[in-house]
Amino acid sequence: MIFRASQALTLDCGERLEGWQLAYQSWGQLNQARDNAVLVCHTMTTNHLAAESWWRLAVGPGLCIDTDRYFVVCCNVLGGCAGSTGPLSPRDGDGPLYGGDFPAVSVADMVRAQFFLLDHLQIPAWRAVVGGCMGGFQSLLWAQLFPDKVQRVVCIGAGPRTCAYSLAFYEVLRQAIFLDPHWQDGLYDSQDPPHRGLGLSSMLGMLFWMTPAVMEDRFGRRREGDRYAIEVFLERIAAGSKERAMDAHSFLRISRACSDFELNLGALSHIQARFLLVSYRTDTRYPPEHVAELEQALSAAGVSARHHVLDSRFGHGAFLLDVEGLAPLLRDFLE
Repeated sequence: MIFRASQALTLDCGERLEGWQLAYQSWGQLNQARDNAVLVCHTMTTNHLAAESWWRLAVGPGLCIDTDRYFVVCCNVLGGCAGSTGPLSPRDGDGPLYGGDFPAVSVADMVRAQFFLLDHLQIPAWRAVVGGCMGGFQSLLWAQLFPDKVQRVVCIGAGPRTCAYSLAFYEVLRQAIFLDPHWQDGLYDSQDPPHRGLGLSSMLGMLFWMTPAVMEDRFGRRREGDRYAIEVFLERIAAGSKERAMDAHSFLRISRACSDFELNLGALSHIQARFLLVSYRTDTRYPPEHVAELEQALSAAGVSARHHVLDSRFGHGAFLLDVEGLAPLLRDFLE
């Protein structure tokens, strides 16, 4: 589904977007009181098809985000490449694509765009906004920017800011794209993009989404033909980035938005939502002590916040790959 906005959106960078749109999907039914709507925010450049792809372990009938009970919405973020306005969009109607001229977007810009979708759907307020990693950033800003429009916030694997370790992570991923000969200083043909750089970026990302223990268990030194199984797996990950039609400029805009994210911890007292914060002991990108800082700031501002530290061998990717520990917390909080 496509939501087409009727008014311009002014971005944090000062640019104005006219005729912008968001691609979104919904599952379940909105009840008569219109108070059972849950917004699921996706991470990085993933699409908005949560129940069919990246979060199918959590979103669906009878699952922890139960589509038999809730009206669940997920939209591709502004600047994305799965139907929302971004670098692959034409500037003016049928004109040339934005490409590298697409303006910088912030996580706050993404949330402001989602606010227009909430109004379009005629939903008074979200019962909950749920997200992990970049999705967690969005959930935090929903409560801060629109305090009367969200009742509950679930922030998973995300802290109040992007730390130096994650800043380094994003920069390495960006450099992988810049080194692809097809990058051409950002002037690449959309029909011949820097797929090799994007593929290498995806491979590098797996080193942060899977812990060494999980890789050892799954692959060890096992071989597939004349190659190690882990090498074959990473090659498939790289090929998958091409199949997902990832756009380099979109990836750069969104990763930069993640790098620049920093929640204003001095402006929390007006927040009305209750918070469920979840971290993982094995998450090196957003470790429990960073999330604990967020909990302390919320509590000091008089905001209801609970922080649960979970054990999982999957590290940062646990909320996507190891839902078993998260499910009861999420289900109880939503109810």
